[in-house]
Amino acid sequence: MMIYELNYSPSGQSSAKGMLLSVSIDLWKHLLESGEFNTMEQYLKKYVIGSISVEYENSSPIKVNAQPLQL
Repeated sequence: MMIYELNYSPSGQSSAKGMLLSVSIDLWKHLLESGEFNTMEQYLKKYVIGSISVEYENSSPIKVNAQPLQL
């Protein structure tokens, strides 16, 4: 999972949004360093398989929503 947005509120609702990758973070780093593609969009189109969001509020259960995503 690669998080691109994180909102933290100690006394309120916290949330995170991200993308699910088809590779490990270590391999993702290696792929980016390899120069396989010229733009980040090309990497995302090839290796992103879904989106994920997580919401947490102190008095409520954690909510997780994951969906398939095709870029």
